[in-house]
Amino acid sequence: MRIAWLISLYPPYIVGGNEMLARDIILALRQRGHDVHVLTAHGAELNGLDGVHQVSNYDLADKDAIFLGGRAFTARDILKHHVFDRASYVAAQKTLRELKPDLIVVDNQYMASAAGLLAARGAGCPVVAQAADKWLRYLLWDLGLLIKPSQSWQRAVVSTYSHLAQPLLRRWGSPDRILTISEFIKDQYVEAGFPETHIDVGYLGIDTSLYPPRAGPHSGDNNLQVVFAGQLWEGKGPQVLVEALGLLRRQVTGLDLSLRIVGEGSEAFKTFLKARIREQGIEDRTLLDGFVPLSGLAERLRNADLFVFPSTWDEPFSITLVAAMASGAAVIATRTGGTPEALIDGVEGILVPPNDATTLAGAIQLLASDPDRRNELGQAASARAHRQWSFKAYIQRLEQYYSLVIAEAGKKGQP
Repeated sequence: MRIAWLISLYPPYIVGGNEMLARDIILALRQRGHDVHVLTAHGAELNGLDGVHQVSNYDLADKDAIFLGGRAFTARDILKHHVFDRASYVAAQKTLRELKPDLIVVDNQYMASAAGLLAARGAGCPVVAQAADKWLRYLLWDLGLLIKPSQSWQRAVVSTYSHLAQPLLRRWGSPDRILTISEFIKDQYVEAGFPETHIDVGYLGIDTSLYPPRAGPHSGDNNLQVVFAGQLWEGKGPQVLVEALGLLRRQVTGLDLSLRIVGEGSEAFKTFLKARIREQGIEDRTLLDGFVPLSGLAERLRNADLFVFPSTWDEPFSITLVAAMASGAAVIATRTGGTPEALIDGVEGILVPPNDATTLAGAIQLLASDPDRRNELGQAASARAHRQWSFKAYIQRLEQYYSLVIAEAGKKGQP
């Protein structure tokens, strides 16, 4: 198969897990003999990379300002990044005409506008939208769910776009199929109005060889390491975990917990988080690692006594959570989005309500004081991850799915 893969940013430009997953999928498909081309934005570090085409009209050197906040909210920004950019459309259209792909996969187009999607729909081959979150819903149905305008002119722009432009985008830009990563995300698209018969679910996988089960049981003492890994922003909930650990430090004696935070975010949020750490009195027991490569993440998960996944937003389906499960860490996660689809509460981890530091602190205290329970949960989680969330099996399913979409499109095109 020749596949064109559209994505708003691509490694080495990274702000989260989605672009790293896309790279891993693309490399795996190439290893299986498929000709996969990436269409993304401009970036000096992408120059010379085989099969990478720079088409979207923005510079990934500015990725933090674009994707993590910091740019002024203007009407021009809305048009360029959320509606339509003509230069991006022309470049994508030209590249797709030259490539003549058998299939186009439109991955997360957050901040890339609808230009790439519209170019894909005119390329004469089937289009699959890879939906790891609600980006396609924002793009085609309700920009107001993504942008919360505070000024009257901003509200007018968003309202006009939602009522006038988005119906046209749905007509001209809707993909043939949508592949979501959880039943939760599928339900979000059905609720928005996308036809359920065009939506499929394909759970993600991880390279389980990178995350072998821990060699021995969890420590029986009270000197425990708690690990958080993820993009540093409010929706991932690290501030809730910090508050929970602050509660435990003030209220529970004999419990020595250290916190390791892995991940990057905007300077504004990191400043806020560091202030919360100081306010909660756990600065001396907290280490902020920043971004680490997969090998570093694997090492930190392997040494974790507790992995806490405190997301406050509707988490689609986290590969970091699955990696922690595979490593044998005892997992505490919030009951949001697709997370309950990844683990069974009380069997493979503990689920708690989001944004509830008190309940989270109670769950941490419960497992911190019971090493046998930590081992039991960690072993069950690891067994499930290695059995069900293999990246190799995921790629095989994905390859079969793409082949089926191409075959069905061929049948429809027959007289």
